[in-house]
Amino acid sequence: MPSSREAGLGTFSTIVGGLLTPMEWDRLEPQNFVTPLGLVAGAMLIYLNYEGFELIANASRDVADPKRSLPIAYIGGVLIVIYVLIATVQYQAGRRDLLWVEQLQTDQLAVESNVIQLRNAQVANRIQLHLALGGSFDTAPSVAELADGK
Repeated sequence: MPSSREAGLGTFSTIVGGLLTPMEWDRLEPQNFVTPLGLVAGAMLIYLNYEGFELIANASRDVADPKRSLPIAYIGGVLIVIYVLIATVQYQAGRRDLLWVEQLQTDQLAVESNVIQLRNAQVANRIQLHLALGGSFDTAPSVAELADGK
């Protein structure tokens, strides 16, 4: 049990630390408010967490070695939650990277499509120039026809 001096020191350091921490006032604007559904979901999560710890404490009388088993249960539960949260964040970061790569590939395909359209326009302009200069696309006589003199 901490002494009154230690408790006072802890309270003082908490208050000073809170006052020295810069406040993000933008988070208090209405567009950043939590939706009612998010508020209810947060309340349910807190309630279920409290119930889980209470169930572990109530089950301690049925456990063979509660001094050993309860800390393992509490710490194990917290570590599992931390692992799930970190895994979720990592998954979302990886998913975001894949979506970024997909967007880059889509942009590359759009650029290549534009290059193909420009090449098609270039070929069409050459054909029009060839026709404008009096050229034609009639089939040329074969070598055999030229040799026969036809």
